[in-house]
Formats: sequence, structure tokens, C-alpha cells
Amino acid sequence: MRVLLSPLPWLSLLLSACASLSGPPVGLDPEGRLQPCPPAPRCVSSQEAGPALLPLDLRDASGATWEAVAALVGGLPRTELVTVQPHYLHAEVTSPWGLYIDDLELLRDAGGRRVQVRSSARIGYYDFGVNRDRVAMLRARLRERGLLAGPD
Repeated sequence: MRVLLSPLPWLSLLLSACASLSGPPVGLDPEGRLQPCPPAPRCVSSQEAGPALLPLDLRDASGATWEAVAALVGGLPRTELVTVQPHYLHAEVTSPWGLYIDDLELLRDAGGRRVQVRSSARIGYYDFGVNRDRVAMLRARLRERGLLAGPD
């Protein structure tokens, strides 16, 4: 006796999996803040409660400093700048294997010195600390170049 399985449950599962490949939204929410992190532990944000992630404090609010920050982000390994605006930056970071893309976002406040940061994997459940490490590396490189104010 042979049992045939209906393709409908499998098709439904496949379509829902593909829909989740687009990842969480990036950009600003209606209040002008970075999008919230998804519930899975694959994202860090200085605007979220949870394990502390401090915002970046730039040494000054000049456009030249923001341009230097953008250039530094664009020069990170496997990183491509997608959007650079006077107060917002979005970059895509490809994994070393070329299979996954993470989103790195920076948002300057109205004063221009404090920068909120968000780094998130688009898919998966756990990021093995990659996003927190990315922000720590960014902070260290900004400090090396003299772009941050005082000690964190």
C-alpha cells in the first residue's frame, strides 16, 4: 500500500520560508527611529532594551566627520554602502562565504554628534555574536581614526 502526501503543506512551508528570506525592515520607523530588532537574537541596536549597546558619540557634528564615518563603513570588509544621507547610513555586509547579508545602520541625532547604531542578520535565529562584534570593530576603528569623542 502506498501513501501519497499532499503537496499543499510542503508548498505552504516553502513559500513561508522564502517570504522570510527578505529579512526584517530597515530604515526609519514613523517616529524617525531605527527599526526594532526582530525577536530572534540576531540583532543589536543602541535604541533597544536588552544587552547594553551604547550609541556612538562623534567628536564633532560636522559634515566632514559624517563623511569620514561613511567612508570608514564603506571600507569595512565585504561591506557595500546602500544609502548615505546627512543623518542616516545603511550598509549591507556579506558573510565571508557569500551566503548571508547583514544590515548595518547608523542614525545621527538632530545635534549631529550622537549616532544610534543597529546591526542585524536578515535571516536565521542566532548570529553567534557577529553583529555585536561588528559594532565593536566599527567603534574601535572610529576611535583609531579620532572620529569619536572621549572614552566610551
